[in-house]
Amino acid sequence: MFPGVQLAAQYSRPRSFPVLVEPKIDGFRLVAVVGREGVTFYSRHGNSSPYTRNLRFIADQILSRVPAGYVLDGELQISGKWRATAMARKENLSPSELDILKSNAVFSAFDLYPIGERNTPQQIRRDALNRLIGGGTQNLRVLPARFARSEDEIMDAYHDFVNRGYEGVIVKNLDAPYVTSRSSAWMKLKPNKTIDGTVIGYKAGTGRLSGTLGAVVVRLRNGKQVSVGTGFSDAARDQIWRNRSRYFGKVLEMIVEKSDVSDARHPRFHRWRVDIDKPRTRKPARRVRKPAQRVKKPAKRRVHRPKKPKHTIVRRKPAKRKPARRKTSRKLRRRRR
Repeated sequence: MFPGVQLAAQYSRPRSFPVLVEPKIDGFRLVAVVGREGVTFYSRHGNSSPYTRNLRFIADQILSRVPAGYVLDGELQISGKWRATAMARKENLSPSELDILKSNAVFSAFDLYPIGERNTPQQIRRDALNRLIGGGTQNLRVLPARFARSEDEIMDAYHDFVNRGYEGVIVKNLDAPYVTSRSSAWMKLKPNKTIDGTVIGYKAGTGRLSGTLGAVVVRLRNGKQVSVGTGFSDAARDQIWRNRSRYFGKVLEMIVEKSDVSDARHPRFHRWRVDIDKPRTRKPARRVRKPAQRVKKPAKRRVHRPKKPKHTIVRRKPAKRKPARRKTSRKLRRRRR
């Protein structure tokens, strides 16, 4: 039976110190219920079949350390990447994919409590986790953590874990029990980024939110569509739901994880972009001048005129030639004289 999971709220200054600071992993949240017949894995939404079937090798390692009757809470990660971790939820794994899981999958446990006993304080649960799992196995380990006695030490731990490649930190109250809901006993602190999106639709709420807004469907600049369902107050949900046509096409600013901004993972409503939503004054239509109509002149009457030849040939009469004089010598011409 799915025991439920505890979710973290947004970070705010803790009311008491010391606190436990753990790194936040960008993976798949899984809960392992250790029973007499074996280990059953559940996702944060209660899905079990693909994880229990694909992660039997991790279940064997859990059984070698944790006795029956316990719930082990942790995060699954493969090769340190969230997209690669999605392989664990496939229905049919090939032998090569199963080999990748066995060699690269790591289940990082961060909480442990007996089944049906959630009121144990966080400090005692953490000590039991370290005692049972210890140094861990090939695919099983305990998530590292440190104590912080002030907010400055929390920020030092936060920057240290982020620089080491973690997604952020989870700040935990050492005296708080394990609750299967979102609680301020766990608070998440991670680097975020804000992006804009245009409202193109709505989703009706279910359960506690029935009859009001469940989520706003937003289109990003790259064309992708995401649903923004957190960050709204109950009054804002009612206001948007009653005036859906009014909010359609408006631009909102959402907070997303900095690790994958293009996909807008885990978006949360931040504010409406009033500066962008302001109605733009329409410019007066530009007057287009029509071209002046040409008046057709009456066609001129053509007069046939014979064409002059390009080259006139003048024939001249041949010049009269004088008779050629006979050549005589000088002596002969003198005798004739």
